[in-house]
Amino acid sequence: EIDEIPLSLNSAINSYLNCSIDKKIYTDIKRICFIGCGTALHSTLIAKSILRQISPYVDVYADTASEFVYMNYPIEGTLFIAVSQSGETADTLIAVRKIIKSGGKLISICNSPYSTLSRESKLCIFTDAGPEISVASTKAYNCQVAVLSAFCIDFAHKNHYISDIEKKLLFNDLISSCNLAYSALKNENIISTIASLYKNVSSVFYIGRGIDYFVAKEGSLKLKEISYIGSESYASGELKHGSLALIEKNSLVVAFITQPNLIDKMINNLIEVRSRGAKCIVITPFTNRNISSYCEYLLEIPLCNPLFSPILSVIPAQLIAYHFALSKGCDVDKPRNLAKSVTVE
Repeated sequence: EIDEIPLSLNSAINSYLNCSIDKKIYTDIKRICFIGCGTALHSTLIAKSILRQISPYVDVYADTASEFVYMNYPIEGTLFIAVSQSGETADTLIAVRKIIKSGGKLISICNSPYSTLSRESKLCIFTDAGPEISVASTKAYNCQVAVLSAFCIDFAHKNHYISDIEKKLLFNDLISSCNLAYSALKNENIISTIASLYKNVSSVFYIGRGIDYFVAKEGSLKLKEISYIGSESYASGELKHGSLALIEKNSLVVAFITQPNLIDKMINNLIEVRSRGAKCIVITPFTNRNISSYCEYLLEIPLCNPLFSPILSVIPAQLIAYHFALSKGCDVDKPRNLAKSVTVE
């Protein structure tokens, strides 16, 4: 399914471009609230980051569906976006029903056209990632990010935050990023070697700044889900506020560096963790910035618009989880204690 990501992304973009969205749903919107669980939540955090950069005058939030039901978000002037791969996620469905009952504007994003979520939503955009059997979501996540990115561009344009030309350029960049996914798969051999060397590590730390932090959260979740290695994700700037205490000799750190304006700060973070004995893996397109001097392993991804880098940067993280699980003899498709569709609260 990881190998299917490039084709799935193409299908997801086509699905979005072919869907019909009433322009009225975009009008009089003061705030947007994304909701999801687990991997779906992580895709909405990326959408929140994109939207805050291209629609700066709209309040944007992303909340865990299981916590959303306890929050009193204002309904008037709010557009809610619910995301679920299966469309059967209990916590997300409960949140959606609360929104519908309150008369709120809702768009659902789902991979299954026959799911409960798609039936109960007036407007559902399908990611069209194709069947995903593995419990730990991979290609469905990439497709969620792609569809949400397209939505963000459309929303910004229809509310006059970006021009016609800017919309066209951003869509071209998004499609270009999706087309580069094949190249992001090319790190598999070195990742397999890393996994065989570090399969017995007790903990792994994923770090990033800005939009990269949200990719770090997804990478960390994948590793926990299928390899059962203790893993945490941190906004890199928070390391010095307590988390560095966990770094010790031979700790493994996975760092994402895809934002040009944050390279120097991320290099400083690499220096910090390596000075305490950590081994570092860096996922980045910036091979010309001497980043390899500050890490043990550099996993190169294609250069693209930084807004859409999460579509590509997560692929090596998915492969890291996959190969660590294989090295440990774990069932990569059926992790313990988990189900594909979480149908209970």
